[in-house]
Amino acid sequence: MENNKLRADCEQGKLVGTEEKGTLAFYDIPYGADKGRFMKVGEPLKWNGIRDATKPGPIFPQLNNRLASVMGTKKEEHNQSEDAFRLNIWTKGTDEKRPVVFWIHGGGFLTGGGSLPWYNGSQLAANGDVVVVTVNYRLGTLGNLFLPGISEGNLALKDLIAALYWVRKNIECFGGDPDQITVAGQSAGAWYSVALMACEEVKGMFNRTALFSLPGGVNPLNKNESIELSHLILENLSIDERDKDKLVDVPVEQILAAQGEVAKEIQRRTQELIPTTFFPIIDGILLKGNIISEAVRISGSKVNVMAGLTAEENAAFLHHTSLKHEDNYLEIVESSSNALFKFPTYDLMTDLNDVDSNTYVFNFNYQSPKPYILACHCMDLPFVFGNFDKWENAPMLEGVNREEAQSLSNQIQEYFLSFIKNGTPNHENSLDWPIFERKEQKAMIFDKNLEVKKVD
Repeated sequence: MENNKLRADCEQGKLVGTEEKGTLAFYDIPYGADKGRFMKVGEPLKWNGIRDATKPGPIFPQLNNRLASVMGTKKEEHNQSEDAFRLNIWTKGTDEKRPVVFWIHGGGFLTGGGSLPWYNGSQLAANGDVVVVTVNYRLGTLGNLFLPGISEGNLALKDLIAALYWVRKNIECFGGDPDQITVAGQSAGAWYSVALMACEEVKGMFNRTALFSLPGGVNPLNKNESIELSHLILENLSIDERDKDKLVDVPVEQILAAQGEVAKEIQRRTQELIPTTFFPIIDGILLKGNIISEAVRISGSKVNVMAGLTAEENAAFLHHTSLKHEDNYLEIVESSSNALFKFPTYDLMTDLNDVDSNTYVFNFNYQSPKPYILACHCMDLPFVFGNFDKWENAPMLEGVNREEAQSLSNQIQEYFLSFIKNGTPNHENSLDWPIFERKEQKAMIFDKNLEVKKVD
């Protein structure tokens, strides 16, 4: 592409991007200004000249990804900053109004970043003629600390709301349609997608939601629970409650270390697979209660939803533990996955359908060739994005038949892209994907062969 075609203008100024697989890629675009640790993100600042948007920027501070044993690792994970209020855009051109997908990454509320190669949207944008946006948001203590006088809480959710407002204002400059936005995410990103559905402030700003591996068994904390976690952080850092303002100046590495120790302590106390750490809180303003019931109340009939699960979600967390040697390993994986992912997702979808949202459910059953990993959490991501080359050291993909995998990826993308464009995954010459209703709970099964069957 000619250099002038790699440029775009937004409210803050001019940018120059790069070409990726027939798309324009714009990286490291500020959607807000850093106002300091534990402060609400500010309005984005203007810049002079042309901003270089050709390379991925930093992600928010975090410890190592605990799912590296299935996803692999990326050097970009080490590029971290407390000023990472950035998003990234892939588009086929700036001259039209294409449907937009606003992707929220996962990572257990503690890790991840929109600029990591796993979420490279070039192939999805090229194949579907849609605009793909990926976004960073604050993580762990930095994103969800609630401590009166220091942090008002729900900063991560406020980051995502700021980014969504930025997209609504600016996406036309990148060839996107602000009236056709699908909010989508995986794992914690799916949780935040439902939280946005449950948030009055962004009601009407998007009309579709796509959920991948929603951990609906995770509930937002009440203020007392969140304050207890905050006190554990202070205690670990040897900061007296009367001197809590010192937390603002503690080196971020120490905060991350303390956060990790608090997570271990909580897990020792509760024996939970996913420890209760710094989750969003019910603040009575953005989140007013259970996100599933609130999403139904606020977005029911107004937002169409597709949602799916991998067949053995929790194998990602258990495959390297001693449990893998138990005779009932599969039963342990199934029962824990059902409680955290399956049952809450099906409840959300039937409740939404009851109030006239069109709802579509899928199960991703394609298994990793590696023992014990199975069709684990995250296994579907390279198929959704069609970017297997970005997963070169992912143990879960070792030994996968690439021709077979690519064929399945093409089919998944066709359904996903149709949903982004039309609000329904069904498209010409496709196997019909029925609406998920309480009386007829049928789901699309993504595997070596596609089928539709009743699930429970």
